[in-house]
Amino acid sequence: MNEYTRENCIRDTKEHIAQVREFMMEFTKELTERALFHDKSKLESPELEVFTEYTPKLKGSTYGSDEYKLYLEKMGVALKHHYANNSHHPEHYPRGIADMNLFDVVEMFCDWHAATRRHDDGNLIKSIRFNMERFKYSHDLKRIFENTVAKLYKYTILFGKTDGVEGGFYANSVEELHMKIDAEKDLTDFEKQDIKYGFFREFKDTDYVTKNICWDNCFDVYWIVQ
Repeated sequence: MNEYTRENCIRDTKEHIAQVREFMMEFTKELTERALFHDKSKLESPELEVFTEYTPKLKGSTYGSDEYKLYLEKMGVALKHHYANNSHHPEHYPRGIADMNLFDVVEMFCDWHAATRRHDDGNLIKSIRFNMERFKYSHDLKRIFENTVAKLYKYTILFGKTDGVEGGFYANSVEELHMKIDAEKDLTDFEKQDIKYGFFREFKDTDYVTKNICWDNCFDVYWIVQ
């Protein structure tokens, strides 16, 4: 057996890098194609007429609420047609998310992100946690989604309370972060103040920090600054 030299290692590593680069470019090509044709079926019948009526109604509702679910039910045939023609929806597949591929999942995440901009109280963290129950995906996948949110924004806060209330905030500026915290209906004023001032005073000058905090076993916060 010939000696495996430094030059051999460099050659093999460069070959591996080239292969990974090729596969990633193929991946991005597929995502680009999906980006260009995302939700194209909404621009034609039978979807266009129904989405024209219900888009403003959905915008004014809270994602996952009874009102939201009622609107989806009333969208009936159009929504069924949309799911059948768009594989980034778990409803497209017999086994939901379990049948999806990575391309579907990435497009689905981007779809959720954009959809939060269309709701008056849209929140991607809450959508991720609500959809975990709705689509029965794992805690690991939920954390992957949340970690992705943290990669997209400078500040990300995840919270959970022993009464079962969960949520989070994400923003690229302190001002925006404070506005979102102030608007949160599931936190007391005391909890909001502690998140806004207590933790931020401690971490505001840190380039990156991840920290778990628990107060009296009743309020857990996962704080990320990038």
